[in-house]
Amino acid sequence: MLPERPISPNAVVRGGMGLPPLAEIKAKADLSGPHTVHCLGSEIIISFLGNAKGEAPGGYLHLDKEFNIVGRWESSMGDIKFGYDFWYQPRHNVMVSSEWAA
Repeated sequence: MLPERPISPNAVVRGGMGLPPLAEIKAKADLSGPHTVHCLGSEIIISFLGNAKGEAPGGYLHLDKEFNIVGRWESSMGDIKFGYDFWYQPRHNVMVSSEWAA
């Protein structure tokens, strides 16, 4: 059942607004080329198309609810050659991602 009135969010992540500077993301997480943003309840994951040099593969940046960098969400990109879009279902602890290009 939908609420009678919309629930206003505490923060909106749109077009990179409110995120740490890209230079900080490159230095702390070795990522560049932000693409897709998804919320994990009170935390955020963003897919990136490349590393800090713009080379594939990218990875996933994990932010806390205050937009501080927690680190990389994944422990390794394994055999994945490229990163792109993703979908996360926290109730089932499942992530589905696609790869395209950097």
